Amino acid sequence: MASRHFKFRLADPQVSKELTGYDKNGVSPVAMTHNVPVIMSTSITQLQPPVFWLGAGHVDYKLALPVQTFIDATQCMVAPVSQPVTFD
Repeated sequence: MASRHFKFRLADPQVSKELTGYDKNGVSPVAMTHNVPVIMSTSITQLQPPVFWLGAGHVDYKLALPVQTFIDATQCMVAPVSQPVTFD
C-alpha cells in the first residue's frame, strides 16, 4: 500500500493508555488491551546482531528480543517507514 494512505503520528497519552493499557513512555507492542496494528521498519530487520530493544510496559523497563521472534509472535507488518540517520 502506498505511503500516501498513511499519516503516522503519536497518539494522545490518554487515548494511548485506553488502547494499549500502558502509560506514556511505557507503551509496549505486546500484551496490549486492544488489537493495535504494529508496524516494524525494514531497517530493524537488518540489525546485526538481529536483536532490538523495545518498551516493556513501564518507562524504566525495556525488553530485548530477536527480530524474527518478535515478527513471528506479533505478526507485525514490516515496511520501509523510516529514513536512515546521517551524521555530518
